[in-house]
Amino acid sequence: YKYRGVDQVLNTLHPLFAKHKVFAVPEVLEILNREWRTTTNGGTVVYQTAKVRYTFYAEDGTNVSAVVIGEAMDSSDKASNKCMSVAYK
Repeated sequence: YKYRGVDQVLNTLHPLFAKHKVFAVPEVLEILNREWRTTTNGGTVVYQTAKVRYTFYAEDGTNVSAVVIGEAMDSSDKASNKCMSVAYK
């Protein structure tokens, strides 16, 4: 498993998307799970999974959608953002 951040993915895809005039629109379909968990150090993290649809549009209006699951944990307020990033990758 080689980790790739969402920035790496987007930086790689951006030239191709721009060349072919493609853009993506996210839509959170459902929050599947959101719970607070205690870490081994006694802290708290939010664990969340979400079902997200990404619709990719071409210049002529044609599109294709992909429904994916994102999963993330965060000790602050970014679990939802991380979920969407993971789903997009």
